[in-house]
Amino acid sequence: MAEFIDLVACSTVLGAHKPEPVMYLNAVKAGRIMPDESAFVGHRADEVEGARQAGLATVGVNYDPDVRADYYAGSLLDLLNVPIFQQSIGVL
Repeated sequence: MAEFIDLVACSTVLGAHKPEPVMYLNAVKAGRIMPDESAFVGHRADEVEGARQAGLATVGVNYDPDVRADYYAGSLLDLLNVPIFQQSIGVL
């Protein structure tokens, strides 16, 4: 998997933890992208809400019933069908 990972955001180093918006913003900044160019994929309502507060698109996957996300996927494989990810790889 390491060959597919460009960035790791470590809460211990930052001194902040999900769902604090600063955690998501730090990862976005380190990746040299903007929040509106980013998405958070998660299953917990508080973490998804923290990402939303940071300005990221949100995707619930294997999500808890109280998750309010911009998009939903039933599994990690279903992420391929989420419109924002199809756009980023040029699938129409």
